This record gives sequence, structure tokens and C-alpha cells, in this order.
Amino acid sequence: MKKQFTILLILSMMLAVVHITSYAGNDPSTFRSTTHDVYEAIPAPNDIVIDVKGSDWAGVEAFSGVEFPIEDGSMTVFEEWDGGTWSGPDDHTTSFMIVWSPDAIYLRVVVTDGDHQNASASG
Repeated sequence: MKKQFTILLILSMMLAVVHITSYAGNDPSTFRSTTHDVYEAIPAPNDIVIDVKGSDWAGVEAFSGVEFPIEDGSMTVFEEWDGGTWSGPDDHTTSFMIVWSPDAIYLRVVVTDGDHQNASASG
């Protein structure tokens, strides 16, 4: 089950990168972040355990609030869609951390959502 989740996560990230680089047919260089253009994985500070606790990630910098351009050319950390609204980081925030060991690369994603809505029961 862990392997399937890991594969799904990697495929999702790859799809997101492809989508961003082809977004609206624009030049991909316009989507580069001015503050978080390069993400460097550091050596894992501890043995990483695949769980929801995260205590083994102590001391690893979390990338959060990364701005990206939207269609009107302005920068945002959250793009409202289909009538939804965003009232700030407590409403929704996504952050991630990357570490490596000789055997693996680990990605930890933390999502805060004040009121998750999944009316269509879809991913």
C-alpha cells in the first residue's frame, strides 16, 4: 500500500509540473518563482518513517506560501476557483519538505484546510 501511494504521489507531482509548464500555452519561464526557484533536498536528519507524525522531520525547512502567477499576471499563493474563496493561511495552506537518504528521496506534504469540501466525492 505504501508503494502504491508513493507511486501515485510521484505521478501526481509529475502531472502538476507538466500542467504548470504548459499552462495556457505561455512561456514556462514566466512560472518560475522569484523566491523559491530551487528546492534542494538535504540529507535526512533521522531515519524517515512513513507516518503522519512527522517528528522525524525536525529541523527540515518547510516550503510554504510559494507565490505563482495567475492568468491576469498577478502573483498569488492560492488561486480561488469556481466560486470558492480563500480567507488566508488558516483557511488553506500547503507546504512541503524534501530530504534524501542513500536509499530514497522523501517528500512530506502538509495541508491545512479549515473546511474541506468534497461534495463530488472525487480526488
